[in-house]
Amino acid sequence: MLLSAIIGVILINQFLKDQVSLMGELVILMLFGLMISFIFTICFKSK
Repeated sequence: MLLSAIIGVILINQFLKDQVSLMGELVILMLFGLMISFIFTICFKSK
């Protein structure tokens, strides 16, 4: 799951380099932050 998410981020980053670079970086950072918080939530619920 984590590996596929990282690959997805890399693919999105490659796509957005052709588009608006700054907006792409911001969106990727937001998505990455949401993904990390989601993983932490799952880890805390399972404990």
